[in-house]
Amino acid sequence: MGISSNKNNREFDSFEENPNDLGTDRRVVVKQFSTEAQAQLADALSGGASELISPRTFYQGNPGTSATVAYELPADTEAILRKIVVVNTSSDQQVYRIYFNPSGTSLGNYNVLAWHAPLDANETKYIDYFIPLTVETATIAVWGSTTDVVFTVTGYEITEP
Repeated sequence: MGISSNKNNREFDSFEENPNDLGTDRRVVVKQFSTEAQAQLADALSGGASELISPRTFYQGNPGTSATVAYELPADTEAILRKIVVVNTSSDQQVYRIYFNPSGTSLGNYNVLAWHAPLDANETKYIDYFIPLTVETATIAVWGSTTDVVFTVTGYEITEP
């Protein structure tokens, strides 16, 4: 993942490390975190305690065959999507989708992190991300081809002082 400065914003290149990925980078522009929040984020990511950074399970469940919002950014908060675990509990192959949805837009194939990614029978996939969410990029949604596809979405919430 590359990071480059852009005045008061930072640009993050992120991608799903998955052989089924289409190989396209996703570019996200986010607001600069305060110096204090950056320091506490570094501590939290290395397992330390923080007043501003809270590890969270954003979603755990079965969305069924409709795209379901797994996380919507609360007011006065920023967050980092860190990991998604996708489990196929059936003995048949299934597929799943993960959406990174800018606030106020509808779900579609233009805002996905994974589209019809295959899951073998009884397979578990661990997908690491580091995607900052701000007011402009506020929703993560998930979808499974059957009720046998289960998601756990985790990350960090950041409350600026």
